Amino acid sequence: MKLKKIFTTAATLIFYLSGIFAQSNGADAKSEKDFRRICENLSKVKVVRGDFELSQYAAKNGRTVNSLGKYTISASDGMIWFTKKPVESVMAITKNYIIQENKGRQRKMDGTKNPTFAHMANAISSLFTGNYEEIEKNFIVKCGPVKDAGLEWGITLTPENQTIASYIKTIKVNVLNKPDVCHILMIMMETVSGDRSDYQLSKQVLTDTLNSHEAKYFEK
Repeated sequence: MKLKKIFTTAATLIFYLSGIFAQSNGADAKSEKDFRRICENLSKVKVVRGDFELSQYAAKNGRTVNSLGKYTISASDGMIWFTKKPVESVMAITKNYIIQENKGRQRKMDGTKNPTFAHMANAISSLFTGNYEEIEKNFIVKCGPVKDAGLEWGITLTPENQTIASYIKTIKVNVLNKPDVCHILMIMMETVSGDRSDYQLSKQVLTDTLNSHEAKYFEK
């Protein structure tokens, strides 16, 4: 995978997580209130673990590659993707660096020197702390209920920052937003070249702390 693609995909997933949303300048007051309520609920989750299924479509050759595994998102640290199939690997993403682990070999990359990664990481990090004003500088979003009596919400994220917009065309996110639980169900990212990544997230477990295996990827 090319370095630019690694940085940009990783930055998008920091989110992962975690809700990379911004309010559209033209949205009505109710939509803005709903959006900020979802952001606040997402920011309350300290650690979430679950399963993922990823479908990656390459526009250049028309091929689709599917993979699956487990993930961990820590609001204060970042996220880890433990891919199990078709090939075992690990990708850990923080605001400042990316770790790739494959066949026992580990590679650590500085993300602060990549403009696209830096912009995305800063916006998403702001979401963790409920600072949605910072996110609004970079994105425009359409937000509304999808189904289940308003418990599932769909958000379409369009980059307003030109550095991000040079690579990412749009991001779509579905969020489960119940009174007692809030987490992401689906993330779809499309690049300006037509490549597409679709993450389906399931079997989420919410907790307060990382285990020792997860924590080692976030050691300074």
